Amino acid sequence: MKILALLPLVLFPQQPATPSVDHTQVTLVLFTGLLVFVGFVTAVSIGWQSWETRKAAKAAHISAEATEAGAQPPFVSGMTEMTLLFTFDVTNPTKMPFTVEWLIVRVNGESLTETLHHFLPPDDIYPVKIPVTIRNKRVEEYGAYRLVR
Repeated sequence: MKILALLPLVLFPQQPATPSVDHTQVTLVLFTGLLVFVGFVTAVSIGWQSWETRKAAKAAHISAEATEAGAQPPFVSGMTEMTLLFTFDVTNPTKMPFTVEWLIVRVNGESLTETLHHFLPPDDIYPVKIPVTIRNKRVEEYGAYRLVR
């Protein structure tokens, strides 16, 4: 009889009970995946920022070297702002002293006015340096030498 009682167990073994789903583990796995995704997005963002910073630093370095050499900074593709330095001399060819009160310069369609009140003796020279900042489309035109109207 005992053999007959064990026969159903041998022929039809009991399936192990399905493990219950631990919701805490599922939540931890989801949040871990979310952290990996956020970390990836952060790494890409930091990489992009460092690339743009490198380009800006390179343009600033070129501009600084050109300024130290007393030349106009060269055009660098992708620049959105550039400062041009216009230099010239105001001379007093007369034998009478005079005072330079104002200096009005028109550059690229814009008037720049400086109040100087600079005394200029006879046969003397007053060096003038005027920085002009150009932006966006004007920088592209400068790079293509199309600033003249």
